[in-house]
Amino acid sequence: MNDQADTNPQPNNSEELKPCVCTDPDKQLKSEKLLGIIPLSWRYELTAIKPIRWLFKQRWFPMGLIMFNMLIFMVILTSGVMGGFSSGNYSFSIMMV
Repeated sequence: MNDQADTNPQPNNSEELKPCVCTDPDKQLKSEKLLGIIPLSWRYELTAIKPIRWLFKQRWFPMGLIMFNMLIFMVILTSGVMGGFSSGNYSFSIMMV
């Protein structure tokens, strides 16, 4: 088996392909900006604010976001099924989708 692998060498394309990545990723990240204004290396620790940190530690917080999203989704679906007094593009579900 090894002899067959040696007789059919694969073409070496590594010399033809040149990597297009920066050798220093930190330098590349510092030079790039979001919308030309905000550097991508900028970070803000949101948990430094005590009420937000308290909120993130609560077990009910993720479920509260999910339930709020589901409520809005159900309003849109209900308005699509029930419809309204007007027709066409005046329906809430048609406008939102």
